[in-house]
Amino acid sequence: MAPEQIGGRDGDLRSDVYALGVMLFELCTLRLPFTGERREIEYAHLSFRPPRPSRLARCRPLSNS
Repeated sequence: MAPEQIGGRDGDLRSDVYALGVMLFELCTLRLPFTGERREIEYAHLSFRPPRPSRLARCRPLSNS
């Protein structure tokens, strides 16, 4: 859920972009950016930056060669 939706506001294009970012994070790392109880997850989405996907990814990033 995007931060504005957690706050009770209607979602818009930014909510879709946020959701896409969360999906890409999960695809790259095989985990969600935040875990725990619902209130903990909501608080984390409002207050913290997620960990860098590169620190959690199980495969190496593509090289430029």
